[in-house]
Amino acid sequence: ELIPWAWAINAFMTVVGSLLSVVLALQYGFSRALLVAVAFYLVALVSMRALTGQKLATSPAVPS
Repeated sequence: ELIPWAWAINAFMTVVGSLLSVVLALQYGFSRALLVAVAFYLVALVSMRALTGQKLATSPAVPS
């Protein structure tokens, strides 16, 4: 039942993110805009893991 909300939020944030990235890149440069994007993706990853109860993997499992 939350899937339509997830699609709506994704669509909204896509529009906002694309506009904001252009403004940030023009104002502060591409490198800083990229760092802001990385920070947002990290916040999203941590939030998703916290909401689903999964732990962040520190390293991939290596088969013996």
